[in-house]
Amino acid sequence: MAQITIAKKYKCVCQICGQEKELLSSDFKIAKNDELGYYPVSYCKCHTVSSFEAKTMDIFNQLGITYIREKSFDGLVGDSGRALRFDFALFKDCDILETPKIDLVIELQGPHHYKEGFYDEYGDYIIDESNSERAKENYERQNRYDEKKKEFCKIHNINLECIKYTVSNDYDRLEKKIIDILKKYGYKYYVDEE
Repeated sequence: MAQITIAKKYKCVCQICGQEKELLSSDFKIAKNDELGYYPVSYCKCHTVSSFEAKTMDIFNQLGITYIREKSFDGLVGDSGRALRFDFALFKDCDILETPKIDLVIELQGPHHYKEGFYDEYGDYIIDESNSERAKENYERQNRYDEKKKEFCKIHNINLECIKYTVSNDYDRLEKKIIDILKKYGYKYYVDEE
């Protein structure tokens, strides 16, 4: 039996740096290996994608959920004046002529949202026992930014859900958490019954 593969070509623009790139539809997938964990096959070189983010993208893709990654909004900026971004923004089905209204944002919160410390060169989070000033400042800034995001969402009627890093190492728990969030806000999704 013949196997037919249809590939579409897309012109993609990075929402962070503006770089344009042509990709095939087959490039939009998440891969996994023992060394890297989960990772997107195609991504912009201006920023990395954590395994936590890649797993979440894989779950959204498997469920047929449309999302925007690294979404920023006018007027939501950090101390340096740079835009603060949400990890994922979702919107329900809309007419093709309408601009989609984002009604849910999801933040993946690593340990830096909960504890003072730093990421080492391997991406592991090291708790700072010495209570260094830099670790304290980073933690306080992160909390300030989290509060700014919460307030922004409240003012603009956007639902905000945070997923704590403690579920990131268990794919099934992460998937269940995401499905619970989607159900809570009335999102339709596809589950493959095998």
